Amino acid sequence: MSFIAKHYGKKYVTSHLNGAIKTNLEPAHPYHYYEEIPPPPGANEKVKPKKKKIKRTLPQGLQKKDEKVLKSFLSWSYQLDWIFDMCGFGVGWATLIGLVPVVGDLFVFYLGYRLVQKAKKQLTEGLPPALEAQMILNLAIGCGIGFIPLVGDVANAVFKCTTRNANLMETHLRQQVGAPATPMQDPPSNSTVVGSHGK
Repeated sequence: MSFIAKHYGKKYVTSHLNGAIKTNLEPAHPYHYYEEIPPPPGANEKVKPKKKKIKRTLPQGLQKKDEKVLKSFLSWSYQLDWIFDMCGFGVGWATLIGLVPVVGDLFVFYLGYRLVQKAKKQLTEGLPPALEAQMILNLAIGCGIGFIPLVGDVANAVFKCTTRNANLMETHLRQQVGAPATPMQDPPSNSTVVGSHGK
């Protein structure tokens, strides 16, 4: 029974929630991305292209200190937003903590705020005020959504404010060192893998 539930649950989540990913409602996973492999020439048009999971790499040219801060932020985003697999859909500790009315959402906001301030303090050039404001706004949106019973918890599981902030910080650091805009554009020679988790 549990196998059947997991199979059809994953099928439902894939068909309904993958739309969220395609419309950018859900942010990019901190440790991997998917590359679409087109079907071979002459294949049936109904054959869907396969997807290959590829581990994300850190941008080249970062100072060791900034690299350490980014890896830490990405690791926290994995723990808070992705560590559990619920029928093929990633959720983290933030979702579970957020189930506690009001107090849970405020605590998740506090954790996220502490991460932003830690990054601001430890990064070589800190965080630009506009970027810091955007990151705090993401946390505030997540906190506000979480106040809505049940529906807010589901929406927060998709919104993933900590991962959004990790991606914002990575984009900023990539711009600083003149690296490609996204990990998908990194050269093959860049072998610094972000994390070792299989999720």
